[in-house]
Amino acid sequence: MFFDTHSAYFETLETICRALDIDIKDLLVLED
Repeated sequence: MFFDTHSAYFETLETICRALDIDIKDLLVLED
């Protein structure tokens, strides 16, 4: 999985999403 090899990036993105009150899963759905 992409995020397994880029965990630092993922953690940063997750922190930003929390700050903006966005669910990280909502972003991952963009692939659909």
